[in-house]
Amino acid sequence: MADGAFVTPAHVLEHLSAAQAKASPGGAPHNLYEELWHTDFWQRLILSVIHGEPVSFPEHAAEGWPKDNETLTEGAWEGLVSRFLLDLEAAAAVAGSEDLERIAGDKTVREHLESVAGHNAYHFGRMVLLRQLLGLWPPPSGGDTW
Repeated sequence: MADGAFVTPAHVLEHLSAAQAKASPGGAPHNLYEELWHTDFWQRLILSVIHGEPVSFPEHAAEGWPKDNETLTEGAWEGLVSRFLLDLEAAAAVAGSEDLERIAGDKTVREHLESVAGHNAYHFGRMVLLRQLLGLWPPPSGGDTW
């Protein structure tokens, strides 16, 4: 469940349905689905940069967020969670196997991975807060309430 000071992303995402992921607590700018979609978008993009694949960075911040969450299905939500967690494992594998000082795009692999880690931590903190606001924290499997 926890790895040091952080709750693992898998634990933050467990026991959530698509309907819960789409729920918006009053005043929150994004819901759980939008937060995960955004985090997945950037994690995948940076992994592509690290692997030397061609990438198009968004011109505007809004392009890094989903356009429509009304049509989110259970299967699409589960697929997004699975894809994010697999890519997170891929990022960890890069950290353990790559030359971290190799230049990829405009930064070193290390700098890219640090950016992904910081960005993920920020948005997963928001996801825990959203779960708290929705009365969905801690997950049924347990965990700390803070």
